Amino acid sequence: MLVTGLGFTLFQAAYFGAVQMTGLVVATVVTLGAGPVLVALGGRLTMGERLCLGGGFVVIGAAR
Repeated sequence: MLVTGLGFTLFQAAYFGAVQMTGLVVATVVTLGAGPVLVALGGRLTMGERLCLGGGFVVIGAAR
């Protein structure tokens, strides 16, 4: 639980720093695009999950 709290704290600090540097629209689009990629990567690293073909397309689309 402590690691999760620290992760959220780091995310908020990074997000607001990005908003200040690039503007709200760019920071929001990057955050929304990074979500699926980070979830897929976390699932692979922590639980050994594999992406199906559809999931792969989603991650590739989000990363573009």
